[in-house]
Amino acid sequence: MYFMPEVTLHTTLFSKNGDDKTNVLEKLSQWAISQGWRIEEEESNPPLKLSKKHSTRQLTDSAALLQSIVDASLTGISVYKAIRDENNVIIDFEWVLHNKALKQYNDGRDLVGKRCLDEYPGLKESGMFARYVKVIEENVPQDFEVHYANDGLDNWRRIVAVKLGDGIVTSTEDITTRKKAEQAIFQLKDEAAQKATDRYYAIFNSIDEGFCIIQMLYDREGKPIDWIYLDVNPTFERQSGFNPKGRKVSEAIGDVEAFWLNFYNSVLQTRQPARTENYVGAINRWYKIYASPLEGAEHLLAVVFDDITERKQTEERQLFLLKLNDALRSLPDPLKIQAVAADLLGEHLKANQSHYGETIGEFIYISHSHGDGLPPMTGKFRHLDFGERLVEGFRKGKVQVCYDTATDPTISQDERGVLASAHIGAYVAMPLVKGGEWVATLAVHNIEPRLWKESEIELVQEVAERSWAAVERARAEEALRINEERMRRQKEAFLATVNGATLDHSLNVLTSMVINETKGEARTAFYIANAEGTALYNIRGAGNMPDAYADEIDGFLIGEDSLACGLAVPTGLPVLTSDIFEEPRWKPWTSVAEKYGYRGCWSFPIKTKENKAVGTFAMYFQWPREATPKDIELADIVTQTAAVIISRHSETQERIRAEEALQQSQTQLAEEMADTRQLQHTSSQLIDEDNIDALYDQILDAAIAIMDSDMGSIQLLSSEKNELLLLTYKGFSPESAKTWKWITLESTTSCGMAFAKGARVVVSDVHSCKSMFDAENFEAFRLSGIKAVQSTPLVSRTGKILGMLSTHWRSAHEPAERELSLLDVLARQMADLIERKQAQDELKEFNASLEQQIAERTHELKESKAFIEEVTSTVPDLITIYDVVTDKILYANHDAFWGAEDEGASLNLRHVERVEKLIHFDDQEKVKAFLEERKELLDGEIKEVDLRTASGERWIRLKSKVFSRNSAGEAALIISLITDITDRKLSEIKINEQSNFIERVVSNVPETVFIFDLREQRNVFANPEVEILLGYTPAEMQAFGIGVIQRLVYPDDWNIQAGLLAALSTLEDGEIQDSEYRVVHKNGSIRWVQVRRGVFRRNKEGGVEQIIAILHDITQLKNAEQELKEEHYFLEQVTNKTPHLIYVFDLEEQRFTYINKRVNELIGQTEEYVYAMGPHLFQAIIHPEDLPKRTTYMNEMTTLAEGEVRELEFRIWVGKGFRCFRTKDSIFKKENGVVKQVIGIGEDITLEKLMEEQAKKGKGHIGLN
Repeated sequence: MYFMPEVTLHTTLFSKNGDDKTNVLEKLSQWAISQGWRIEEEESNPPLKLSKKHSTRQLTDSAALLQSIVDASLTGISVYKAIRDENNVIIDFEWVLHNKALKQYNDGRDLVGKRCLDEYPGLKESGMFARYVKVIEENVPQDFEVHYANDGLDNWRRIVAVKLGDGIVTSTEDITTRKKAEQAIFQLKDEAAQKATDRYYAIFNSIDEGFCIIQMLYDREGKPIDWIYLDVNPTFERQSGFNPKGRKVSEAIGDVEAFWLNFYNSVLQTRQPARTENYVGAINRWYKIYASPLEGAEHLLAVVFDDITERKQTEERQLFLLKLNDALRSLPDPLKIQAVAADLLGEHLKANQSHYGETIGEFIYISHSHGDGLPPMTGKFRHLDFGERLVEGFRKGKVQVCYDTATDPTISQDERGVLASAHIGAYVAMPLVKGGEWVATLAVHNIEPRLWKESEIELVQEVAERSWAAVERARAEEALRINEERMRRQKEAFLATVNGATLDHSLNVLTSMVINETKGEARTAFYIANAEGTALYNIRGAGNMPDAYADEIDGFLIGEDSLACGLAVPTGLPVLTSDIFEEPRWKPWTSVAEKYGYRGCWSFPIKTKENKAVGTFAMYFQWPREATPKDIELADIVTQTAAVIISRHSETQERIRAEEALQQSQTQLAEEMADTRQLQHTSSQLIDEDNIDALYDQILDAAIAIMDSDMGSIQLLSSEKNELLLLTYKGFSPESAKTWKWITLESTTSCGMAFAKGARVVVSDVHSCKSMFDAENFEAFRLSGIKAVQSTPLVSRTGKILGMLSTHWRSAHEPAERELSLLDVLARQMADLIERKQAQDELKEFNASLEQQIAERTHELKESKAFIEEVTSTVPDLITIYDVVTDKILYANHDAFWGAEDEGASLNLRHVERVEKLIHFDDQEKVKAFLEERKELLDGEIKEVDLRTASGERWIRLKSKVFSRNSAGEAALIISLITDITDRKLSEIKINEQSNFIERVVSNVPETVFIFDLREQRNVFANPEVEILLGYTPAEMQAFGIGVIQRLVYPDDWNIQAGLLAALSTLEDGEIQDSEYRVVHKNGSIRWVQVRRGVFRRNKEGGVEQIIAILHDITQLKNAEQELKEEHYFLEQVTNKTPHLIYVFDLEEQRFTYINKRVNELIGQTEEYVYAMGPHLFQAIIHPEDLPKRTTYMNEMTTLAEGEVRELEFRIWVGKGFRCFRTKDSIFKKENGVVKQVIGIGEDITLEKLMEEQAKKGKGHIGLN
């Protein structure tokens, strides 16, 4: 087969009902497409539609049928390629292919691969070669008749040639018989002129085509200027509407196009008949013309014509609708679709104004208007602006047509005035009513009155329907895209929340979704209600309103008399303010709105699943804006998602606060116990140590530890000087110590002030109290880096100041009451120590007081411990505190471990004994290792292990962390949480067993099996067959994660797959989803798969969680179907463009099973009529005298041999009379040696029969060629 890669096929398209041979050649362009040629212009006929349910067998039968039809064609078809020399000049042509009819014209020779001039040198002499060259070089199709008297041949041919790449396609028809009949008639014309007149007029008056004889008129320069109608037949008058016999055309209809004068003149000058199609503007009609010069008459022409106006209008309409479809098909924007439809319709109808308006509520929205002579009509209009009469008609779906607004009696004076002011003189308005609702209107306006044609009104209706369908399609696709994006954003926000993202980060995922959907027009903010539910506070960082705005409105009051978000919370309903300047409630806040640049404000409550409003979501717009249903839907998604996120955040924060409180309580308890031990230790030393001086440093260390300070000092009061002497210090610079060696009552230091007041002085920030100190003391603070200080007098029990105990910090600090209380104890002890040497009795009293205070504090600590134990005892899990040194459990919130028969006995066991008694033998080594490893845990680190109890019947989970450490930093106490996880473990074991069983089953299934998780959007299982189908191993499939769909599915089928996945969530148990789509193999090849999906697993709420899918490779079947469809399409197009009637007749059922589209033109009946009539067709259309002959003929077809052809001539009723037909039939289908079907070709031979009759009678005369 001849193949031209990357060759562009330039071909002129001809009308469906035009010259049939030209259309046959045109359809060969379709064959070129299947061979890989690129077509710049294709005919608009849709390809043969094949149902997906057609089996491969049916497609094969259809292809065989159409191939037989092409082989049986009576028209010779050839494809040539040009042969060029080195100068690119065409020197010959070579056959690429030809059909059987052409082969018969050439004595049965196969000419493929041979050159034309080698076989037929006379092509140049006959002028055919030059015409072929002209087709290629000038891209001008040729349709001519030629007498070929070269190369030993003598025949007449009609040839049609069109360009195909760097070659041509020709159709050759042998017209020798007709030409000889014409010549015979011409030879007899003189001797039979008078007698033939009557016969001539019989034919002249009976034919369906218009016929006339005209005489061309010329000016002095020989230029054609007019013509006279010498004679016309009755059909002429029927088709044109007038009888011009004896008149000039200029007198009959006025001036005509120069084309017609030039065309008729060309026929006369060349003396060659010619065909054409063109428009006559004076009468607004299209005609198909055949003109032939009359022999012996220099300026006379015989013209046969047919009115093809209706066909031309139909073609023009179809071409426009195809243009409209092509323009709308790729547009994703509904508003753009409306605009393009209005523009194309307005241009096509040459209207002054056209537009597409959508009906929403009581308004019509027109986003775009075509204007030519009238300004575009766009905007928002109330229904009643168009008048009650029109609106009522629109609601009923009534087409509104007005030819002249000034005279139309149905238009009221008010309406007439409105239309006149809009300069509308005529209009067509087409309402669209869907589901009983008026949804849109397509309107066309004219400035001047206009008599709208029925075809124009129908076209407006067709464009309206197609535009609405395209708009709905675009909106559905847009809705799908938006829904997928919303689901993606929701998932992203939920994942961020689950993964511990901050609240503002999670909510900003929703903010970006809103900004994207509103194309940046909306600004957003989220607000949360306080615990009392009285005010709203901005969630900082969430949304894109500035922090300064949040500062101004934080604490916005909630209530029924509030506005915006403050009103949305108590009502639980959205508060939609399209323009704040139109809302009285906004009056106090308009200045804030102006400051931050918004006019529209929409507030939506954020409600929990208990329907409690916990906050709000707000959208702000720079200009006034009303909320659409799409806006409300978007806000609902945002608030629902935000409610989940905020609830999760609140729960998390509450849990964190509880954990921090527990940790703080535990820490405080530990600190208090440590401080108490420190205090007891110091106290015991004070009691036992006789050398007071040796204890000062220890007392100061204890004070620094208790106060958690950086420095400290002890001063004693000198009775002689009544001044404080610096006895010892820690952390001071020597210069500071020197400054503070002696402190008087007048000193501006904290100890001096405390000395003067006789009470403690605390300075939490010396810099903020700079005025309290003189320059010398402030410099001493600076030298030692002191930022905070407290001084506590050491007072005897008689109230006498004995000294001063001070602590200092390097940063601003406010001591806690607990610290000061303990410091007071220490100060008291120190004061008593000082007095001990003064009086033993006082020392005893001091010890009694100290013991009392310790007892009270210990009691408090015990009460605190009892409270904690009471709290932990309510926890269902076992909590223990283990002492590493003693290897004993110091505390447990329950009496016994699970599995222990003796209540509390296990608490006294050593760890090793406990393990052997309570833990299953197989897990004992694991738990022993765990118990040792947990001693090395870092602060805050948690370690856990799952274990079985001794009986093996229960499972526990053990979690441990370090509770406290010794002075060496080693773990001293370990806190553990032991949870019963038996039910969970048993479920996991059962699921694993089921999964292992299923995996073994599916791994051995000879089909590819997937399990897809809808929530995680990834494959969780694939059997080994997947590598055969897709080239990927099961492990590779799982590694794809959430990108598996994009990785495997062919990009053009992503939308199909998205729709299928969306539908999976609604599958019932046992329900199967079947689909076919393409996948991409690992090697890059494309494969077709048939997929069956069903529910594999549901979540605890009953929703579909996982889907099982079985894939079957159908690539070979799809490829075979596609090849058959392409062949079927090509042959079907050729069949429908052949000039003959072609059919297949079933002898057994006595009915036609196939007939081509020529049936309507040749016998005046539709294909549907032929099929519906079945075995009764012959009786309905065949002449009664010919019916027996036709019946016998068809019965004898069962005896035909393979390849044998039979002919039959008979008459068929067409229109208002009978016409002659000739059919040729042969066997098409045989079963078990019996002929079942025959294939036939029919042609109208009425004119041929009339000419033969005239030739036989031999003495008539006709005056036409």
